Formats: sequence, C-alpha cells, structure tokens
Amino acid sequence: LLDRGWRRSGMFLYKPDMERTCCRLYTIRLKADEFVAAKEQARVSRRMQ
Repeated sequence: LLDRGWRRSGMFLYKPDMERTCCRLYTIRLKADEFVAAKEQARVSRRMQ
C-alpha cells in the first residue's frame, strides 16, 4: 500500500486526498518527548488554536 500513496502512522493507514488539500504534504519526524518549541513556534501554535 505504501508504494501506492498510502501513509502509515502507528496502527493507522490513510491516503491523503491531494485534490482537496491546498498545501504540499511534508513528513516530519522528531523525538516528541525531547521537543521544546521556540518562542515563535509557541506563538504561532497559540494563534492557530
């Protein structure tokens, strides 16, 4: 499935709907337990909520 455009996140498989998405998809990997947001990132996150 992965070679046909499907993605996996843990136990979930999904296929992005490219025609309904306005932005390019990016894969981001990070160690979530070690991540500390910079001031600008925290400010943008607060504005988006």
